[in-house]
Amino acid sequence: MKKNESKLIIRVLSKSFNTPDNNIQVLTNINLHVEKGELVALIGPSGCGKTVFLDCISGLLTHDTGEILVGDNAINKGKHFVSYLLQNDGLLPWRRIIDNVMLPLEIKGVDKKNAKKRAQKLLKQFGLSEFEKYYPSQLSGGMIQRAALARTYLVDNDIILMDEPFSRLDALTKLTTQQWFLYIWEKYKKTVLFVTHDIDEAIFLADRIYVMSVRPGRIIAEYTVSIPRPRKNDVSTTSQFISLKKKLLEALKKNRGFNSD
Repeated sequence: MKKNESKLIIRVLSKSFNTPDNNIQVLTNINLHVEKGELVALIGPSGCGKTVFLDCISGLLTHDTGEILVGDNAINKGKHFVSYLLQNDGLLPWRRIIDNVMLPLEIKGVDKKNAKKRAQKLLKQFGLSEFEKYYPSQLSGGMIQRAALARTYLVDNDIILMDEPFSRLDALTKLTTQQWFLYIWEKYKKTVLFVTHDIDEAIFLADRIYVMSVRPGRIIAEYTVSIPRPRKNDVSTTSQFISLKKKLLEALKKNRGFNSD
């Protein structure tokens, strides 16, 4: 597979779980695509299967039916072509920030000296050079998310899955982290699928937004975000932003059960 074949395509993907009593259908006939270098958001009610969907793409779970493609290539397991940033930052509390960030390279067998050099270069670009010897407990929530994202980027996969990475941040830190993330995304132009409960966040970050139904999750709407880039936080007061937010809320309400937790 060529490195630049980073368009992500999902075709009629379904997933269920078997229990002793019955079969629980979680996802049904999901169709979705993310163009190369595009940032696409996925929103939907709690429990609709958004995280399960990302787990299927990443290879953590096996889907029942459907296809996952990168470019024109069908993929059975996603672990080798995507990076996955979970809601929990996953930083190991006993490792310093530099050691946390370089961990994926160590796992891949990269020698420690080279791994550290690459991690230090990325930490500088992420504004964390002076904190490389700190432990996670010594950093603010925003800095922890920067470190977690740096580790995700260091693997250098073209496609990144993000599962509500900023949901635990306070309102002000969340705004500044979103603005910073847009800077990083525009700098590296990774292909990103971003799951969030926050409609404002989806509009602010994304090129397009998919809306998922209540369980069993399926795509019920797709919207293009035509707000020009670069975007600043005050874009939320514009008529374009407010109009799109209204449409997204209506799409969620029509399918009932929207939970903004």
